[in-house]
Amino acid sequence: MDRRNFLKDSALAFIAAHLGGLGLFAKDSSSVNTSEVFSGDDSCVVPGPLKIRFLGTGAAGWTEKWFGNYHRNHSSILIDDHLLIDFNAMAASMIPEGIHPKTIFYTHSHVDHFNAKDALELGIERVFLSNTLMAQATSEFEKAAAETGLKMPQIIGLNTLRPYRVDGITFKPLPANHGTNIPGEQALIYLLEKGSARDLYATDTGVIPAVGAQYAGFDKHCKVHFPLTGLIIESTMGMDHDEDFRMFTHSSTALVLRTARMLQHYGLLTLKEDEHVYLTHLSRTLNPTPEELEKNPLPEPLFTAYDGLEVIFD
Repeated sequence: MDRRNFLKDSALAFIAAHLGGLGLFAKDSSSVNTSEVFSGDDSCVVPGPLKIRFLGTGAAGWTEKWFGNYHRNHSSILIDDHLLIDFNAMAASMIPEGIHPKTIFYTHSHVDHFNAKDALELGIERVFLSNTLMAQATSEFEKAAAETGLKMPQIIGLNTLRPYRVDGITFKPLPANHGTNIPGEQALIYLLEKGSARDLYATDTGVIPAVGAQYAGFDKHCKVHFPLTGLIIESTMGMDHDEDFRMFTHSSTALVLRTARMLQHYGLLTLKEDEHVYLTHLSRTLNPTPEELEKNPLPEPLFTAYDGLEVIFD
């Protein structure tokens, strides 16, 4: 065999093996209607802004009980009025009247993000989640369908670092630095792309793992960089709790501030004059109340999101 061909074939085999290990060449775990969703990029770019409505901005410590006048639903967002990232019934009141989302992308299995029964009762027909959660999620949806008499949704397994186009929006699932009670589960954060909008939704995660930063294009070691136009990121631990035990799996406000300013310094996050980095997944006990924030505002470019807030990214 020609030595050059041998080296070429060996290199290709090596690359394929490693990309396969990241899920880039893997097949989906369930059949997908390719007229509605596909993996990979295409030449059809849907123009226009990306609209995000915060249905909830709280961490797991919040319940449906109101704490005085200050309350947060569990964290989830509504995208362009028809796609969800995470959902449970606490957030249902924040969905505008006449809006009926049919698709959910889940980040992980924790109950403040994932509830099969609540999804079925909302009318969800299509579910995307990590391949590492497929077996557990399928079991929980089957149980919920049996209890409610509602139809099972289509459940589609996602591979990290592989793009999926759904209704004109590209979802790129990146690995999160977050642990769950399910052995082997890989929690996710999502890079969302539509037209010129490129937004990262990162909850729950301690820091953004290097492999995700590289794939997203904002690691300065990469030769090609793709700046973010928006950043929504968790601040479970608040401003003054950097040494909280949650540091291994969640972020603090100080960590988010350093991340945002670093990205801005290197041109990897471009914000217009009236735009912010939005904090979400706020713990009930570690973050300031709205009254406290009025007295001591967060440093720019940080902004504490609230339930019902709508933001247009373009």
